[in-house]
Amino acid sequence: MHDTTLNRFKEVAETFNALEIDSRTMSHALLQKDGNCDEPLQEYIRRYAKLAKFGTPTSAQAIEQAQRYAAIAFPAALASFYQQVGAFIGNEHLCDLTIYRIDTVPERARDEWPPYERFYSFGLLDTINLAWGNSRDEFKIGSDTAIVSQQEYDILNQNYMVVGYWAHPPGADASTYIFYDKQGLFGTIYVDQDEFDIFHLLEKSTAAQTWDEVMNYALDEVLKQRFAIPMI
Repeated sequence: MHDTTLNRFKEVAETFNALEIDSRTMSHALLQKDGNCDEPLQEYIRRYAKLAKFGTPTSAQAIEQAQRYAAIAFPAALASFYQQVGAFIGNEHLCDLTIYRIDTVPERARDEWPPYERFYSFGLLDTINLAWGNSRDEFKIGSDTAIVSQQEYDILNQNYMVVGYWAHPPGADASTYIFYDKQGLFGTIYVDQDEFDIFHLLEKSTAAQTWDEVMNYALDEVLKQRFAIPMI
């Protein structure tokens, strides 16, 4: 990630983290005034404030191990991001914009992991299914509720690797996923729980952005969404 993009993310995160801390500080004061909280402010903030942050650098070994779960090699810029900062975890102010951490992938892929949280691959449909606890009836191949064949599932799952997402307004139960394709280009796709508009990707990839371009686009979109919805 270029320094300009990285610094932009840092500045935006710092701005909204300050708002989050201010909000929690006011909540703490009101709770104490009503006699409903005897916890020190800093402990209260530590417990309840969700702050946007980068992760920690990912080792070359961890990247190599995670790569086994992606049918397409991580593009160089993405691998560099993992080595540089590891991940990005947003908060409500940033629509939960997230670039997944990958160092935990091998552990979460183990058979012993809880079924509703188990990681199968970075593939598009595996990732979407995981977001709903690995329980979407639409992806149960061969069932009456399935919306894809095994061949279609495999094509979508092997040609598009998901690396992150951001959520849409509360109640929408929808997310936009950030993915890359076999050309090493990045794109986004909106997925609503009641409408899986993904089948155009069977014909042609819509990815056309570099890593920095898609990250700036994602940040632009969450900021538009953030300022379109009053925060209470």
